[in-house]
Amino acid sequence: MLSGTCMFFLALLPIFTASVPTTNNFTSLRERSYYVNPNNNDPNAAFKVWPTDEVVWCFTGAEDNDFKTLMGNAWNLWVDAIGGLVESSLEVDYGGLCANDYTKTKLQVTLTNTKSARTSVGYQGVGQQTMSFDPAPGWGTGDPTANLAHELGHAFGMRHEHQRTLAWRGDPNNGQPNPLIKFHCQNLADYDEKKKEGEDMNLICTNQFAASQAKFSAQDLLEIPVLAPPPGSPLKLPFYESSDFDWQSIMIYSSFSGAKKVGGTYQRVIEKWDATLMEPVKKPSGADAVAIRTMYPPHTE
Repeated sequence: MLSGTCMFFLALLPIFTASVPTTNNFTSLRERSYYVNPNNNDPNAAFKVWPTDEVVWCFTGAEDNDFKTLMGNAWNLWVDAIGGLVESSLEVDYGGLCANDYTKTKLQVTLTNTKSARTSVGYQGVGQQTMSFDPAPGWGTGDPTANLAHELGHAFGMRHEHQRTLAWRGDPNNGQPNPLIKFHCQNLADYDEKKKEGEDMNLICTNQFAASQAKFSAQDLLEIPVLAPPPGSPLKLPFYESSDFDWQSIMIYSSFSGAKKVGGTYQRVIEKWDATLMEPVKKPSGADAVAIRTMYPPHTE
């Protein structure tokens, strides 16, 4: 449900294995990502960077040593992409059981068997940082470490790259007259179910807020516009969105995200505008690393 505690999740995704090249060479990269604006000066902003540059997470249930290892591996994917901890002040640390978190400032992790995940974006305030995650293989990218790295991206403050306005509307003023992606809503696994429930399918296939209210998986695919502050306002944009699009971002879905099967074959839900397949990404891109370094720059002495 989209609200002040906006959540996003990796919908049930069939495994699609492919080799996806990524680059960690960000010396010549422009910022190509969609993330919390670290310069946002609105004290009431719903989405913020973590105030101490440290994401401390805890278990809402019993401790799970296998998940601790998985979290370490997922965090290492980010460390490798960032270029080492000297390049950023961001840290991820284990904080025990949430029952002992009296300040309610930790990322509260709940393990599930739902073949899905859901994580709050950035730091949102006391008691508002949550993650539910299924550590099993067989969904998402097919790689639990990559799935968790994607969710960590949300926790750090990153939104889905494919939900940017640029992806859905293009940029006619800069030589991009068409959208970057095509969306086949009828191919979502829960499309027929929502239709039987009497939902307005045209509405929830085109409006992200309506989809979230209907608990329809399109909520994690449709455009989320960045609302600018009123003219003359001293406030800054809540999210940074550049003019470039990052096809290699770990925050982007593959073509079969949340897809249904027809005749035993998964149907494409999203694809590039030229009908090219969007393959699963299993490592943060160089531009993802730039986003982290921008939100959490190195401390200076």
